[in-house]
Amino acid sequence: MSSVSLPGMSQITLQFVGGTRVTTAANDVAQAVGRIAGRSKAPAPPRPPSSSEAHATRSRKARDSTAAGAAGQGANGMGRTRQQKGALRVLVSAADMLRTARREGFAIGAFNVNNLEFLRAIVEAAQAERAPVILQVSEGAAAYMGFAESAAMCRAAAEAAKVPCALHLDHGSSLAAAVRCIRAGYSSVMIDSSKRPLDENIRVTRSVLEVAHAVDVSVEAEIGRIGGTEDDLTVSEREATLAVPAEVERFYAEAPVDALAVAIGSAHGHYRGVPKLDFERLRAIRDRVDVPLVLHGGSGIPDEAVRTAIGLGIAKVNVNTENQEAFAAELRKLLAEDPDVYDPRKILARPRDAAREMVRTKMRLFGASGKA
Repeated sequence: MSSVSLPGMSQITLQFVGGTRVTTAANDVAQAVGRIAGRSKAPAPPRPPSSSEAHATRSRKARDSTAAGAAGQGANGMGRTRQQKGALRVLVSAADMLRTARREGFAIGAFNVNNLEFLRAIVEAAQAERAPVILQVSEGAAAYMGFAESAAMCRAAAEAAKVPCALHLDHGSSLAAAVRCIRAGYSSVMIDSSKRPLDENIRVTRSVLEVAHAVDVSVEAEIGRIGGTEDDLTVSEREATLAVPAEVERFYAEAPVDALAVAIGSAHGHYRGVPKLDFERLRAIRDRVDVPLVLHGGSGIPDEAVRTAIGLGIAKVNVNTENQEAFAAELRKLLAEDPDVYDPRKILARPRDAAREMVRTKMRLFGASGKA
């Protein structure tokens, strides 16, 4: 695995599952990851293809497999590979998706996978809407489902889908978490050090960039603090948590990520009252950095506010709570109608369909329908 020397970074301490720790020079971090895994001189882990590689694969299949039919990437630049019978696909780079969305003025929906039902709901919605999609998994959800199991089922669903899919780590807490997901085949990771001082946020983000970009995995980071709606903050306290445009400019100059989540007034969870996004702050940030911006806490924001944010540079919108609410409401309704039902397949089918319809609604709102 190659590495890139980043000035100003001397040593990084890696701590992996099981408690093993290694301290190494920053430009040796990729080799250190290999040593920890017992693969000192092993080849780099599989990586998603670049757009050019995807195009080459498509062209080769078009030439050599007449039975498979004509393969096409399409005009959207998403790097798709399609066969006549079904679809053959590898995970798509989230960076490629988001650049296309930003250029064309729409946003990619990033929906959290909480279990198999949510995974099916998201992929079925994307195929019905012909929309590119980001499947994102939090560390908590991965622990609940089982890390290896969740990674395998998400990869399988993405590779079988007829639309471009990226697999993304949501709110990764450390370099070790990002590396674990990269080795499991994720095409995108988020490192969230936004609660740390700016200098520390930059340092940690750069350490993830060095490893991820060496294997063509895209990186999202966050600046400002996007808290929970339960946080009891005064107006001045909440103002202090928002992203500062000058700090965003410095952050991106020193840690050139592929996507940047900026705190502009949204929050995770249920809103108390109507959320108010700071569009002037978003405009100022957009004018300072040439990077796709991310809106976290996308559930519960009025549709018109979402459209305005997309027009000001938001290229990725995270949604989880509204999908969970739709799933839970239908589940409660079904159990009230038939308290004797016990087959989990019958119990979970209707809630899954409700979540799927919510995802479809969001994709249309984001302008992503028909973009695959």
